[in-house]
Formats: sequence, structure tokens, C-alpha cells
Amino acid sequence: MATRAEEWIRYCWRCARALPAAPPTTCAGCGQAHYLNPAPCGEAVVVRDEKVLLLRRANDPYRGSWDVPGGFCESDEHPMRAAERELAEELGLAGYGWFALGELPADLAFPDHARPMLAAAAALLHGTAGPLPDRTW
Repeated sequence: MATRAEEWIRYCWRCARALPAAPPTTCAGCGQAHYLNPAPCGEAVVVRDEKVLLLRRANDPYRGSWDVPGGFCESDEHPMRAAERELAEELGLAGYGWFALGELPADLAFPDHARPMLAAAAALLHGTAGPLPDRTW
């Protein structure tokens, strides 16, 4: 009989390779971390004068690395509202910096989703992005 952890995730959601162990674990194929308790998050890319706002992470994973402002959604909160709330909570804290979009720090937290998100922001700023999807929030 399978344990509860073995019932959750058996294959990497990113590359579809079989995971080496029950979560929490890391995919041996692509390095993607897998957790038992995935939760929705809201994040924001804040740009001013062609620089992006990044904050130093205070907690693991990636403690001390740069990250876009954001955090977990409350139980009934839309990710966009979570991003707005997190911005309000985090902007008053020390340890944040503005970076040119072409000169991001090497120690960027969650690089598998942060870098594409920041690249999309740069493309929008420079008019090289394709049409944006129509969204109703």
C-alpha cells in the first residue's frame, strides 16, 4: 500500500521524469524542487526607470537571494490581490534594491520562474513583446 507522500507527486511537473523519492525532493533531471504542500502565490514585477525592484529573501528556500516581491495567497485571495498586499507589506523593509533588467543579480531566487517573468517585463518595456492575453480579474 502506498504512503500518503507517494500518492501526491510521482513525476516532475516540469520535465515529466520520475521523481527519485516522495516529496519533498528534487527532480534529478531538471533540478525542480517538489513539495508536499504546494500553495498559490502572488508576485509582482515592479519597474521604474527601466530598473526592477528585487528584495533579499529572509527565509528558506533561497535565503539571502534576490527575489521579486510576493508571497502566499490567503485562503480566499486572488493572486493579484496577494501581490498587492505583499508589496504593501514588503516595501517598507530594508534589504531591497533596484536592478537594470539586463543586469540581474546572479543569486536570484526561484530562477526557473523569476527570470522568464523579468524577461517578459523587459520585452513589454522595449516593445518587443507579442500581444498580451486578454484577462478578466
